[in-house]
Amino acid sequence: MSPLQFLVPKPRHSRVAGCGDFGEHGHTSGSPPLADSPASAAIGSCRPIRQLVWAILIVGAFLAVVGDQSWVAGTRLRDYIWVANRENHYISDISNAFNRGRHVLELARALDFARHRADSGELTTADQFTIGQILEAMDLSYKEQQAGGGNLDYPPGRLFIASMWARWAAQPGHFPGMTRWTDGPGMFVSEPMLRLNTWAAAESAVAMFLLVFLWVLRSGRTNPVSPATAAFEPWWPCHAAIAAVASAVGLLVLIRFTVLTGDWPSDIIWLGMGILFIVLIVSVNRLPTAHRAWACGLIAAEMVWFDPAVLAVSHVWPQWDIWSVPFFITAALCASLDLWFLAGALLAAGAMFKAQSLLGAPILVLWPLLGGRWGATLRTIGGFLTAGVALLWTFLVPSADYTFLVVYPQLQHWIVLIAAFAAVSGCMVAAARLALRFVLRLSRQSVPPGELLLTGDSRPERSRLAPAFVALVALTFAIVCLAAISRMQPAGGSTTENFAFGLLAVNIVCLPWLIPSRHLPAWLLTTVAATVLLGQYFFQYHANGNWAWYDIGFVYGTGKFPRMQMGAGVFSNLPVLLTHMGWISNDIHERVATLTLPFWGDLSIDRRTELGLVYLVMLVLCAAGAARHARRNDPRVLISLTAPWFLFPALMPQMSERYLLMGSAISACAIAVSCRLTIVHIAIGVTSALMTMDQILDSSGAPTNFPFSGMASSNYPASGWIVLACAAVFFLASVLPLRRRSILRIGNQITPASRRGSRIPC
Repeated sequence: MSPLQFLVPKPRHSRVAGCGDFGEHGHTSGSPPLADSPASAAIGSCRPIRQLVWAILIVGAFLAVVGDQSWVAGTRLRDYIWVANRENHYISDISNAFNRGRHVLELARALDFARHRADSGELTTADQFTIGQILEAMDLSYKEQQAGGGNLDYPPGRLFIASMWARWAAQPGHFPGMTRWTDGPGMFVSEPMLRLNTWAAAESAVAMFLLVFLWVLRSGRTNPVSPATAAFEPWWPCHAAIAAVASAVGLLVLIRFTVLTGDWPSDIIWLGMGILFIVLIVSVNRLPTAHRAWACGLIAAEMVWFDPAVLAVSHVWPQWDIWSVPFFITAALCASLDLWFLAGALLAAGAMFKAQSLLGAPILVLWPLLGGRWGATLRTIGGFLTAGVALLWTFLVPSADYTFLVVYPQLQHWIVLIAAFAAVSGCMVAAARLALRFVLRLSRQSVPPGELLLTGDSRPERSRLAPAFVALVALTFAIVCLAAISRMQPAGGSTTENFAFGLLAVNIVCLPWLIPSRHLPAWLLTTVAATVLLGQYFFQYHANGNWAWYDIGFVYGTGKFPRMQMGAGVFSNLPVLLTHMGWISNDIHERVATLTLPFWGDLSIDRRTELGLVYLVMLVLCAAGAARHARRNDPRVLISLTAPWFLFPALMPQMSERYLLMGSAISACAIAVSCRLTIVHIAIGVTSALMTMDQILDSSGAPTNFPFSGMASSNYPASGWIVLACAAVFFLASVLPLRRRSILRIGNQITPASRRGSRIPC
């Protein structure tokens, strides 16, 4: 079956013979069936192809038109939001990003001056710094912060983008004389960062369309229908299509009317838009699966593109939390397509921009682990390590010009030799498998009797000797390889270092024989990445090296604000509610209990660790739910992947209202499951936007005409119950089986089913 055959409409089977309806065999009941001639067979085979082509063209043209108009409307809306809120921006964050980039350029200029003063060369201007010079200055900035000379908490990816932004501003055609961030009338210094926010939202929308399209398509060919509406089931597709088109047109008319008037929409218009949107999502979920897939994907993409939380954080605040969202959505799409190594690499790339994304990313590691897919788990971890080492290469293995010329000869030799052993081991395994397959194929061929009598050669004996010979060669290579690697172990290592080195050696010698040949390249890349990390620790750390990029970019932020709540008076979650009720104190390091563990000793549990353990348990439950839903091709796997992004802002301390943006954007996939969860997605998006706007307006102190100003702060901390309720709904939807009676249509029969998304025989 063609992968796009779902777009071909199926022939309608008649319920009553006669009247020219199509009967059971595809011909009209009032006329004889066509003869089984070549001409009739050719006509029957060309008709579905023609229908498929027309369906692809029509749907593709519609999606192209809608996507183009959405891009134009979204970019204009973002430009309007930025200009209209010029007095309300959170100046400290955006100026901090620009100043961080300028500081990196100043360090690069100082290094360039010191280098050229020795050889009397020409100095490099700020707009001509190479990427290697910027990376060198970034490393120096991290070391400076580690020594106590600043307040930097940016991960490497975000600091690199800020540095490139400052280099762009220093170009002659832009703002070369600017040393501090200002954005007065006619000066769009922030344009590169805002465009980057826009592109991140657009990429998230495209990835969300593909993700929802895939899982709705996998969920089956039949739609669940309520028992109360089972009698109207034959007319649902037509009525749902009419209702979807009418509600979409009504929404566009109301939006166009609001834009033309230029005023804030009245309560009647808001009510009408809400009703039309509910009708739209209900009717889309009643469409046949072939059309419901792209329709739900399109609406999910539009909800990401026009998400109020995304707009508020990206263009009113502005901040850069949206940068990690497209990486996770694309990683979830790759995991759904069994591209686990690429999914892990995308998770590592997203963590370079936002360290908080590491709180929700482990769901893609635990999902295959709890589903019994050990190989997928290892490939995800391998992709994460490989991408992390590739992105942080210049920090892990620095050189004089921060390229690939290593200045530590011992480290260079160690990495090259270990990687060479791994490459030889992988090639040995691949060659042995090819040779064994060739010999076994020969052993299954027939042997002429004369050859057997003359030579006495027995192919069954040869088929037994071939694996034994391959095993002997492999054992010899393993012994030689282990002996050679053991001589490369650094002297004077601790027990932990020796154990890590032993695991690396076993991985090189034994693991390639246990994994499929198609995964050997991923294994080789992972081994090289692990070698670089261990080598950096063995040699550089003991030679006065440091992990400043990790300590400052990923660890420092967790201790920078040691309090339960960020954004006082606006954002509320479980720790804030418990603090206001007097059940716990505001100290995150308050000791809760002390555990005595074997081989570990006494382990002190503080308040932050306690809440983190609660989140970890719920994360494991969500991963178990994702594994169960994936086995049944149930689209509720998307809810399981989304739930952690609601849970960690709702349960963990040191959270901000901006962190709800990630859950608000990712939860747009809820339309693939039910209308009720879609309404919850809208509720959390609006709540996050209101909290963000109140935080911005409180900090700026400028007068505003925003009609909902003060709504979140006036209901503080009771607004935290909305956050907890939305998180609980998504958590329960991802964990519970949710058995309910529904009516499923198979062919022309209506039968009951106990689960939505259950597999239906075709």
